[in-house]
Amino acid sequence: MLVRTVLFALAFALATAVGRATVVPESNLALFWPAAGIAALWGVVAPTRRQVLAVALVVGVISGGGNVLTGFPVLAGIVLGAANAVIAVGCRGVMSWLRRYTAAGVDRNRLTRLRDVYRFVAATAASVILSTPVGMFGLELAGTAPRWEDALLWVVRNAAAVVVIAGPGLAVRDTRGQVTRARLLESLPTLLVTLATLWFVFGPGHTLPLSFLPIALVLWSALRLPLPLAAAQGLVVAVGTFALVRGVDGGPFGAIGSGPALAVTLQAYMLVVVALSLVIATVQWERDRLLDEVAQAALDASHQADHDALTGLPNRRRLDAALQQHRARTGPDEPVGALLLVDLDNFKEVNDTLGHAAGDELIVTVAEILRGSLRENDLVARLGGDEFAVLLPEADQAGARVVAHGIVERIRHWSSAQGGVRRRVTASIGVATFAAAAQRGVAPLVLADMLLYDAKEAGRDRLAVLGADGADEPRTGARLEVAARVEEAIARDVLTLHLQPVLDLRTLRIVGAEALVRLTDGGTHVSASEFVDAAERAGLASRLDCCVVRKGVAVLAGLHDRDPGLSLALNVSSHSVGDPALEATLTGALEDHAVAAGRLVLEITETAAVADLASVRAFGDMVGALGARVAIDDFGAGHGSFQYLKHLPFDIVKIDGGFVEGSPLSSTDQAILRSVVGLARDLGARTVAEFVTDDSVLAVVQELGVDLAQGYLVGEPVPVEEFVTRYLPGGTGRWTTEGPQPRAVSRTGSP
Repeated sequence: MLVRTVLFALAFALATAVGRATVVPESNLALFWPAAGIAALWGVVAPTRRQVLAVALVVGVISGGGNVLTGFPVLAGIVLGAANAVIAVGCRGVMSWLRRYTAAGVDRNRLTRLRDVYRFVAATAASVILSTPVGMFGLELAGTAPRWEDALLWVVRNAAAVVVIAGPGLAVRDTRGQVTRARLLESLPTLLVTLATLWFVFGPGHTLPLSFLPIALVLWSALRLPLPLAAAQGLVVAVGTFALVRGVDGGPFGAIGSGPALAVTLQAYMLVVVALSLVIATVQWERDRLLDEVAQAALDASHQADHDALTGLPNRRRLDAALQQHRARTGPDEPVGALLLVDLDNFKEVNDTLGHAAGDELIVTVAEILRGSLRENDLVARLGGDEFAVLLPEADQAGARVVAHGIVERIRHWSSAQGGVRRRVTASIGVATFAAAAQRGVAPLVLADMLLYDAKEAGRDRLAVLGADGADEPRTGARLEVAARVEEAIARDVLTLHLQPVLDLRTLRIVGAEALVRLTDGGTHVSASEFVDAAERAGLASRLDCCVVRKGVAVLAGLHDRDPGLSLALNVSSHSVGDPALEATLTGALEDHAVAAGRLVLEITETAAVADLASVRAFGDMVGALGARVAIDDFGAGHGSFQYLKHLPFDIVKIDGGFVEGSPLSSTDQAILRSVVGLARDLGARTVAEFVTDDSVLAVVQELGVDLAQGYLVGEPVPVEEFVTRYLPGGTGRWTTEGPQPRAVSRTGSP
């Protein structure tokens, strides 16, 4: 601190001497007063207010003493010294005040951005104007009657000095990352050309009006060089011009006969040169920074679009692109490579027991294990939740088996060293080669997914791969057969809908139904859960859902011909959420049948919603915009229900049957039901109790305030025609759209 103070004091004293050597006799003011610039810079960079006051004192003493030593009366010298102190304190005070109100978070005065230049220029103008009355009073004490020309000279002289000296001084404070050896070498040719141009324009006997040439070089430097070097270039031009004009009366300025006119012209030129270098260099720097930020943002957006935020691994989108590139590179005739689908066993227990933070930590650890198990040209991606995919572009079945076995072993070894529920975490892997997938006419990911579930069903903590002879595993073969039947049924349009009635527990009227898809292709019976699961694993979910939506809206239109008040709920797979084809199908079906959209409900399971909250929110917004409603199905079956419920777009909550069917004998189930009903009511949603199997269950859900009931007591799923016969006016069911039918025989059974 002492060293800096001494250096600034010496610089100010030298600048004062230089300034006094350039006094214009007509006004007794210097042609150029660099001391004002040194004072302003010293004040601006002083770290504390106490040091600013010390700067003002030293500046006043040195300036006043110099004035007295050069012939000014003592009082006049002191007042003129005080005027220099006003510039130092005023420039620091105004710039710091503006920084606090316009650049929150910036802890010091600097000159790196355009707004910094604006603050600096404003501070310069304010401080110089504040010093003008003091300076004019000092001149009057010295025996010179001040005129308006003297006040103008004072303002221009000191403003030029502050901009020319303090501006570059502030600019070179932050050279880190800007001034490199390469940039210095780049600036040398420009500097040499600038010096030659200055001599050509302002040298002795050179009177051509070419003063714009140095300005052009300043502009060029500001566009090409970083701010510190551009500011230094402006300073060279300003000081060089002053030295040549003052020393050899060269250039067009040397021909000006009036001292005050020369002072104003020269000082204005110097001010403009440095100000231009500062403004243009900062604008160019901000432009370059903005372009860099835009480019970086584009890279970040691209990376985020293709990578998982938690693990940094490629995501499903990136995997799909890699699979396409691999197929394009290898060709369809001789497919090579293999795909592994990895799923963690017992991961849900970690989430439920230790919380989502522990689950996230586990996912990150597994991602690192997978990275460490692969070669450089292999790809591991996180598909979502606890599921990963590994692309082995050059592996055959034997090689893929070795890699998969190594992954199972490494995860087992890691978990065995853990405590609590983490110790139970293992991995199941489905291994599919591209050749095997091509042979069966399915996508490699579909085949790997089916083999993965073979591994799960075989006991977990293992891999499943096709036999050495290429024969299918029994379970995989069955799933492929079911998927083929579903695909053919969609193409032939032989899927049908059965309707299960929904009872209003307040009015005891049937107010709607849930549509359940059935595979009626004439083949062996396949349960709905089995063929829907196979369809999802075969990538047919969207096509199946579009088919169900088309048929469902048509059924609803037919029901409305008999009772316009009925609602119909359709189930939507999580794989279809966000699919443009489903949105287009839904919109087209509503328009084609002119159905009241508010009577259509689209159901999505809670576990699917929690797995991809953003997609479900967008799906809910789309459905709501069409006027239809959204139901959260199987509420309570997932984990963290209450945590996520406030983020999910829904109109109806269908309470998972696990809390309903045992509620007459379980106070815990009743407490959960009571909580869900209260929460849904507070959020403006209606509740549906699933698995209402007998009158005791019905009595409990009625007492707890559930709005609607569904289950085999109310009615089992039946074909549309039978639904009309049983539950519409005059129907044979225990309850109809007209109300309860006392003489009807109730149908009970397993839900």
